[in-house]
Amino acid sequence: MARRKQRDTRKLALLVWVLAGVVVLQVGSLVFGRQGLLQASALNNRLERLSAEASLRIARNDSLNQDFQGLRHDPRVLEAVARQKLGVVAGDEFLFRFSHSP
Repeated sequence: MARRKQRDTRKLALLVWVLAGVVVLQVGSLVFGRQGLLQASALNNRLERLSAEASLRIARNDSLNQDFQGLRHDPRVLEAVARQKLGVVAGDEFLFRFSHSP
């Protein structure tokens, strides 16, 4: 009877150790595995960064679209760009260019 109790106690202890090992492996896999918490955190950080970049690109695209619409539909905008970027002057204007000498 005592041997049987001792054997049952050993079996129970072995079962506890096996179950503890399985739990440790499962927790390790959950945290460090391919689809674990660390990977999920890294993917979440990447998603936030890409979302911020996308927002900036959308804002830039909207700004460029407004500039484009101004150039297509507002002659004042077109004239301002022509004067600033291309140096265009009207027929009754003169353009003076001064050289900067030291």
